Amino acid sequence: MLGCPCVYDKPLHELQYPASILDQAPELGNRLTRAMLEETCDRLIGQAKMTSGVAGEVSQLLVLAPNQFPTMEAVAHQLGMTERTLRRRLATEKRNYADIIDDVRKILPHDA
Repeated sequence: MLGCPCVYDKPLHELQYPASILDQAPELGNRLTRAMLEETCDRLIGQAKMTSGVAGEVSQLLVLAPNQFPTMEAVAHQLGMTERTLRRRLATEKRNYADIIDDVRKILPHDA
């Protein structure tokens, strides 16, 4: 189907194909399936960003208050630091509070 060789009994299982295949439209592509997969991928990327470092801690606190997110100052206080320190630590992770809120909104159920 993919036009690539299959090699069995190897210590590692991987699929290798030319990068040019990514530019091709799928032959049996379905718009609804594509939209669903893109949404799932975006959600998974957001979850991955939210699981580590200070950004992960902030995300966990925000998930606990899905209907009314606390201010950055309140979150910093819960983490035992000043807002300035929180801002600086997020910056070292190349994150900011507003983006974390957006990521949390993406993973929460729409009726939350």
